[in-house]
Amino acid sequence: MWFADSRPLPEDRHVCVIYLSRAGKALDDEGHLVEAESSPASEAAKALERLLCERLFSHRADAPHGQSLVMVNEVVEKNGALVIHPHLPSILERYETIVVCAPVRDGHLAQPVEAALAQRGPHDFTGHAVRPVCTLADSMGTAADMARDLRRVCPGATVGEPLALLGEKGADFEPQLAAHLDDWLR
Repeated sequence: MWFADSRPLPEDRHVCVIYLSRAGKALDDEGHLVEAESSPASEAAKALERLLCERLFSHRADAPHGQSLVMVNEVVEKNGALVIHPHLPSILERYETIVVCAPVRDGHLAQPVEAALAQRGPHDFTGHAVRPVCTLADSMGTAADMARDLRRVCPGATVGEPLALLGEKGADFEPQLAAHLDDWLR
């Protein structure tokens, strides 16, 4: 989760980014958890979180410190197993918009992401907007496949038009993501 060094705008908007982290976490030299190998989905999620925070929070130096209303939940897949998952009931309680950033595998939403969204479900997504972001560099399918699966696994959600991202690094994704933020934050 990113901690915003600023304060929310008056029209607070709550956004959660759920993304697939291909390689999981490792300890760095100082004992902090870091991503062992960056995936296109995690690169896109980092770029998206930064862009959302820039849009949603002021940059005043005197603004109070606090936790951002933009939250990132990782779905870590290691050797085919779901290692870390988001606590979906608390996400649904607090966040109005959920951006799912993941690849498509064999024509379906990446299984670890689908499993995380369905875990201990079914959950009622009524009143929530789900925005599919498909990273094509590591996909074997289309963004439309991802949107179809999100409609099935997120019953009641308004699933937006899927966004397919080209590239592998944050700099590749930023212009593609920035063009869609205003629509997502309405």
